[in-house]
Amino acid sequence: MKRFSITRRTFLASSIATVAATSLRANAEENLAEVPGVISSTTYPETSSSLTIKDPSRFKMLQFTDSHFFHGRKEDPNGYFAKAGINRDQRSVDDWKRIVDLHKPDLIAHTGDCWHDNPDNRGAEFQAQSIEWISSLGVPFIYVWGNHDQLPDVPKGHDAWHDAKHSLYRGGPSSGNYTVDILNSDGKRVFELFCVNTHRYGLVGTALDWVKAQAAARSQATEPLPPSMLFHHIPTAAYIDALKTKSAGGTFLEKICNEQEQGAAFPEIKALKTVKACFCGHDHTNDISGVVDDIELVYGRSSGWNGYGWETVRKGGKLITVNCENGKYAWESVFSDGLTWQPKRGKVIDKALDEPFMRDPMRDEVRAS
Repeated sequence: MKRFSITRRTFLASSIATVAATSLRANAEENLAEVPGVISSTTYPETSSSLTIKDPSRFKMLQFTDSHFFHGRKEDPNGYFAKAGINRDQRSVDDWKRIVDLHKPDLIAHTGDCWHDNPDNRGAEFQAQSIEWISSLGVPFIYVWGNHDQLPDVPKGHDAWHDAKHSLYRGGPSSGNYTVDILNSDGKRVFELFCVNTHRYGLVGTALDWVKAQAAARSQATEPLPPSMLFHHIPTAAYIDALKTKSAGGTFLEKICNEQEQGAAFPEIKALKTVKACFCGHDHTNDISGVVDDIELVYGRSSGWNGYGWETVRKGGKLITVNCENGKYAWESVFSDGLTWQPKRGKVIDKALDEPFMRDPMRDEVRAS
């Protein structure tokens, strides 16, 4: 029997509202209402939030990415989901809950493509349900826009994220870009998060302008800056360099899709001076990292069963544990059955393997039934 597979190309071809464009700045005439999160909201002035944590030596963040709720995919090789009676979105949410219960993170970071497009102007409805699901986890969370997080009214979308229970989102006034200060019990800033909206085109345009402005402001700082991490959806071109290094390790089953970002972003990220690592999503079957100029560039583990890629790389999350006192950190891919996986440095996996960290264990149960 022919092996079933879906790629980013076929995934995008099935997307109802995928729009071809060449440049965010060059296409000034384009309807910016279709560009995820770029149109600002004036409802709230804040561009930063804060989170106080009990133990700065063990700050735990759980990254989810590419949930693609409400995609409504029809692909189901061998009737896998149908035979198991699985609702893909519900399975994604159930996975979220189990992983949160297992690891008890201080913060959840969702790095984009939370829902899938805006068919029949239903994006706001999809967003509202997505917010309900993530808020129900009972954990403070950050969110950055993905290219599929499309809405009929972007400013209202900013406000909805801001108003959500447990939300640290403050991207309304600045095209979806904002910072989060991590504080110890004495109110001292011990870590910092940069949340960047790579919209549809990558870390260019409004996203790059914002990072540049942050770097310029920090160059004037008179006090020591805390270590930091940067969260975004679409990888930068620097990921291409990172995955060619000897430090690269993990699953690498598809081309790096950095969209229109061609290398200008990484120097500006370095100019922030304190970034230890960047975490992205977007390419579902990549769960790999590499180091360039002492900054680790990391893919999150794709989390949504309605997104492509589950056929070869099992869905899960990424647990990031940081010692805010010295900036050291570690990460591992985590799954709803308690399995954890850390790739080996220097070992790039470029094909599907019959291994627990890649194969969905429910497949065997379905086949047995």
